Amino acid sequence: MRFLTDRMLGKLVRNLRIVGFDAVRLEDGADPVEQARRTRRILLTRNRSTARRCASLDIEHILILDNYPHGQTREVLGRTGLKDRLEPFSRCLDCNSVLEKVDGKEKVKGWVPPFVYDTQDSFSQCPGCGKYFWDATHIQSMERFLESILSDAS
Repeated sequence: MRFLTDRMLGKLVRNLRIVGFDAVRLEDGADPVEQARRTRRILLTRNRSTARRCASLDIEHILILDNYPHGQTREVLGRTGLKDRLEPFSRCLDCNSVLEKVDGKEKVKGWVPPFVYDTQDSFSQCPGCGKYFWDATHIQSMERFLESILSDAS
């Protein structure tokens, strides 16, 4: 599934990318309903009038009720039934591209910090922005985030 969020849901975009979904924010100055229609994305919005416009035009949307990103993520997963289709850490958190495994550790030498190179064996790269990713200490907090979302998503 592909999601489009309005400007009020920036942190939700990042959370959806963490769990592996294609999610983008509304372009500056764009009409959310028109962009959702044009890009064929499910619009996630907190704006009730925008949700009513989507409904009247038969455009897929979800009116997000929760005030906080963590709860918003649980809400999307629960209301879409996507809880069992997660692909955590498969997307770039910055540009949304699907990450590609790096074949051979030597390819990242000089591109990642020396300590990371010495202590890690597996790397991914974003084909969109070129950034490298590896399992660092922050992955543990992201895994706790995933566990809490999954335990509460209904």
